[in-house]
Amino acid sequence: MDYTIKVTTSDLLPVKEAAKEIGCTPDLMYHWIEVGRVIGLRFAGVLSVPVSEVERVKADSLLIKLRTNELLSIQNAAKEIGCSRSTMYHWIEVGRIISLLFGGVLYVPISEVKRVKAGPRLAELRQHQAVFQKAKKEANEDHS
Repeated sequence: MDYTIKVTTSDLLPVKEAAKEIGCTPDLMYHWIEVGRVIGLRFAGVLSVPVSEVERVKADSLLIKLRTNELLSIQNAAKEIGCSRSTMYHWIEVGRIISLLFGGVLYVPISEVKRVKAGPRLAELRQHQAVFQKAKKEANEDHS
């Protein structure tokens, strides 16, 4: 599919400026251009992004700015919440908790862990878990 875009040089931002405007890294911007998420134009030897593309990405994207000390591994997030790793993966799969994939590793923002811990549903789940554990223990004692 061919596209015709009419732009002037004032309508273009170099990749570094476009990334700064969006709030992402230049490397991420280059990746988005490579995979076709953002239109990149080479003009006078400089890879640039149309201002209209920058505005579209800003309007359509959920960009999360986090520091690495604001992220937990799945195992540490599960430990903090008090659930199993498999429960964490299930919650991620069904969209109950947000995760981020960096370098092939899933992380959970600390803000998500706090949100889940503060939610009323977690207290309810812990009550059910306690009842189940008690029944399991009693069943094991009966078989002894």
